[in-house]
Amino acid sequence: MNQIAILEDELIIAKDIEEVLKKLGYNIVGVFISGNELLEKIKNGLNMSLVLSDINLGSEPDGIEVGKKLFELGIPTIFISAYTDESTFAKALSFPVFGFLKKPLEHFSLKSAIEIALNNFKYFLELKEKIKQSEKEYATLLKKIENKEKQLLEEEKLRENLLVEKNKLSKEISSFEYYAQLLKNEIEKALIEKERILDTKNEIFNHLNVYAKGMEFFNQLFCGILDRDEDFMKIMQNVVDNFLTVIGENCKGIKITLNEITIYSTNCINTPFVYKVDFNARNIGTDIFLYFNTEENLKKDITKSTIYLIDVFLKLVACFYSTRKLFNNERKEKEFYKSIFELLPFPLIYRSEDKTILNNMAKEFFNILRDKDIKKILLTDEKKLKEDIIENILKQKKSFLEYTCKFKSSDGIIKEVRARRFLIEENIKEYIDIMLP
Repeated sequence: MNQIAILEDELIIAKDIEEVLKKLGYNIVGVFISGNELLEKIKNGLNMSLVLSDINLGSEPDGIEVGKKLFELGIPTIFISAYTDESTFAKALSFPVFGFLKKPLEHFSLKSAIEIALNNFKYFLELKEKIKQSEKEYATLLKKIENKEKQLLEEEKLRENLLVEKNKLSKEISSFEYYAQLLKNEIEKALIEKERILDTKNEIFNHLNVYAKGMEFFNQLFCGILDRDEDFMKIMQNVVDNFLTVIGENCKGIKITLNEITIYSTNCINTPFVYKVDFNARNIGTDIFLYFNTEENLKKDITKSTIYLIDVFLKLVACFYSTRKLFNNERKEKEFYKSIFELLPFPLIYRSEDKTILNNMAKEFFNILRDKDIKKILLTDEKKLKEDIIENILKQKKSFLEYTCKFKSSDGIIKEVRARRFLIEENIKEYIDIMLP
């Protein structure tokens, strides 16, 4: 049952109010003539659901000051007064008030004011708890976004490593071309040693042929094969088949293992004459097996140039495998974050230099169909807001800034609503705005 206290310095009026409340079915916990007396009783453990208070008490503090302290203690107040001037009314609204009645009191108005105040205070407490929970969920979301940024940085490092390997390979090819030219000049000077010259030329051409095929293969690899949005096994099958042509026709098959998966070249033939190499980095174990038709061809084809190309190939495959896993994880997490963005129970706006995104609740709130339409109706002073953000969030290290958001509704009326802005990574040009109820 609801417990009501009466704060009135005129005892006759207080007793009249008490009798009326009892007739209306309410339980009276006490009648008090001063605010200090009431606050002292509450401090000593007196419980109540609501206080019916006169504004003008015969002693300090007045009813409004007492009402403020009651609100801080979680108790709503309905003011009663014989005076209804604008200044008194404005002063009474300096904090959340749940009712204002003029003396003398009318029974139905009093009962309806009490029930509405109790009901509104109940919803106020529930809304306060929902906002608190939403802030916790938003903090969790920001943490996930931060972790995602770290993963993206790792992916960028992997891409940089891939570019470094490409540049190293290009430098090696330039070096080989230089030495090939030197060898060619030496061969032209030694024509008298015809047999040796022929053998040397054949060896050089074999090396150059391997590098030419290798360069053509890696050129195709870097021109898009690693960026295709296809199944990983399908891409790797194509890569292995193309690399088999680089090794030559004497190689009858290739098998590659990447951690838990294995890829064979098409129509792979397992022979006893195998060349095996392994490579381990970043928790990725990579093995390659090359099957030759004869032991003689194995020894002939596995030259220094071939070994070098195989080594580079293994590093690129391992890097691609790691990058593709991160890419797939990133795509899944983007879909996850998008679903969270739509499920949050309040209007949200994400803004950056080149992008504006609203969830469905925000579009309904502003009555717009497209994200970019928000720019046409917002009237907020962004220059002033930027200065406030720098002063409060960046200098004073606050986590967010509350401000008044002004916008023009569909009927041309200027409206105001409270908003809360959160920066992303302390970037003034990238942030999230939450429209508060």
